[in-house]
Amino acid sequence: MMQSGLPKMMSRVMVALLLTDAGSLTASELAQRLQVSPATVSKSIAFWRARPSSAGSATNAAASGTSSTPTSGTSR
Repeated sequence: MMQSGLPKMMSRVMVALLLTDAGSLTASELAQRLQVSPATVSKSIAFWRARPSSAGSATNAAASGTSSTPTSGTSR
């Protein structure tokens, strides 16, 4: 993902979302899993939301700003 121009932390957040078995992760769960602050996760999601919509529907859903971060519709 970093090769496509995504910052390192945004790449880590997206990989964590794609690899979760739970189907969704809250910002708090992401922060704990990645061992970063909740603010770091928030900034990464905000960065993703600011990107053009050509990024894909699954990742746009992941950055929807809801209390949990759904990953439905992603393929592995």
